Amino acid sequence: MEYLIENRQYLEILYFISGPLTLIGVAIALIQLYLFKRDLNTKYRRESMQLTLEMFHPKSLRLSELSRKMDDAFELEEIEIPNIEVKEFLYESIQNEPWTKKFQDSIEAYNASIDYLCEVDHIAQVVLSGLADEEFAFKCQGSYFVEVVNEAKPMILAIRNSDNSEVFRDTIDLYNLWNAKVKKQKLLAEHKYRERELESLSTHTVPTLK
Repeated sequence: MEYLIENRQYLEILYFISGPLTLIGVAIALIQLYLFKRDLNTKYRRESMQLTLEMFHPKSLRLSELSRKMDDAFELEEIEIPNIEVKEFLYESIQNEPWTKKFQDSIEAYNASIDYLCEVDHIAQVVLSGLADEEFAFKCQGSYFVEVVNEAKPMILAIRNSDNSEVFRDTIDLYNLWNAKVKKQKLLAEHKYRERELESLSTHTVPTLK
């Protein structure tokens, strides 16, 4: 007790500085946690981008191979791949087309289309699941993916056979996401082009009348 009384002033000083020291310790811990999470996120994104690169190259080769097989199957059964403009994923847009029933009743063409579209759907699943970096994947293959799905829309709708079907749902979801991005890119490019044109026109001076 005498010790506490004798050293009271020092204990009070320790008491007052213990609060700031605790706060400093907490701040350091929070900074370390932030840096750890940032490093973890950076590492995850790097690995995700690497996976994206490793996935897309063989997938592109595989799609080219399956596309050739699909073309051969359509030719074998004398079914023309339709040149139908389908804006929305609505079955009614192809339901009454003569091509639709012929395709649905086919064997080789129908099965080859399923093989091809399953490969497309697997790409969509990997991207939407977060295993591949979506932003990086779009830069690598966004426009190509949208083009592939645009061409395959009639087959997708004919195989789904209903607007409520969950078949190729990931393909449709990723297409809607990336198609919007592609449209935005085109609009921005057109806007920049028009801005440059306006700037070039503004540099021309009007001749003065004498």
